[in-house]
Amino acid sequence: MPDAAFPPQISPDDILPVLAYLTCDNEMLRCAAARATAGMVDDHRAQSEPALIEALMDPDPDVRADAMEGLALIAPPDAGEIFLRSLAGDPVREVKLAAIEGLARIGAIGAVPILRSLTLSRAEEQIAWEDEDSDWEDWLDIQIAAIGALGRLGAGEAIGDLLTAWSDEMGQSLDVVVFDALGAMGAPGLAALMELITGGSGLS
Repeated sequence: MPDAAFPPQISPDDILPVLAYLTCDNEMLRCAAARATAGMVDDHRAQSEPALIEALMDPDPDVRADAMEGLALIAPPDAGEIFLRSLAGDPVREVKLAAIEGLARIGAIGAVPILRSLTLSRAEEQIAWEDEDSDWEDWLDIQIAAIGALGRLGAGEAIGDLLTAWSDEMGQSLDVVVFDALGAMGAPGLAALMELITGGSGLS
């Protein structure tokens, strides 16, 4: 039988040692502190959110990724600009993926234009990448995430972009992710799905 006192109550002072590790010299400890800080947000939001936002500027990409993953889970609805800055400016793929998840979770409609761009290309005029000379393969996970986020945001204006990405013979197979996104968009997306099905160009 679970202990009625579990989980234990956390005093406001308990988070301070954790926050201190966010600025220590050890990258692994900073990563662990970022994950722990996100887990303590319910009791310490006023301290946790600013600490994680500051950690987005950490020189270690793993720390930034852990901080962004934490923010994606707990950030309030007005955090869209924070996610957009990291999506555009941080070259690390894991940070971008977490930022897209955060944008979708908070319903950041303002992110729709950049997500539409990422559905069709690397959008290099707007987005920083780890290797500017690399080919399109390092963009594929971001493309999938952007398509899924557009579906969750109900961005009916992006239906044409999703269908263009889906029909790109030089791209990856996007049947499932595009059809899932269309289905999540409500009436406009469902209408596009029905047109694909009745037109004989949908899934077999």
